[in-house]
Amino acid sequence: MRTVFICVLCLMSCGIISAQDNLHNKIEYQGEFVLSGCAVVQKATQGYATSLETTHGILYNKVAFCGLGTGVLCSFTNAEVSLPVYAEGRYYFSDANCKPFIDLKMGGVFCLERQDNAFLVASSVGFSIRSLLMKFGYQYNAGVSTEWNGKMYSNYNYDLNSLYLSVGFSF
Repeated sequence: MRTVFICVLCLMSCGIISAQDNLHNKIEYQGEFVLSGCAVVQKATQGYATSLETTHGILYNKVAFCGLGTGVLCSFTNAEVSLPVYAEGRYYFSDANCKPFIDLKMGGVFCLERQDNAFLVASSVGFSIRSLLMKFGYQYNAGVSTEWNGKMYSNYNYDLNSLYLSVGFSF
């Protein structure tokens, strides 16, 4: 009788542990579309841009997100279109209906109209209410631009610091 009781107790505890592991190690797909407005905040270079981006990845335990994204970035200052490609990580502080989060994005920005490639790093804080998300952040771009001045190509390095506000939805 004692052996049966111990066996039943062991089987029940294994079932409980297995059920808890399934609850805590949940991996699911998450995608999002985001519209952003950006303002360059430097004395020498000022400008405005907007972007439409999509990111797709996995959400682990409803608190950690990791994904890849791309989009279209349109500059109002010099009427150029660029293509950002990035990896994004996000940590949600809660899994309730209103979820505050921090976000980090790293990748590259490729200009479609001239030879201009840049390194991209962006960090933000925000919140998500159900499927709506909103975030405010800082973005740094460092790159090399090649331009034709009529006689020859010239290269110059640039650094851009900007602030942005994003609104979007996740699915």
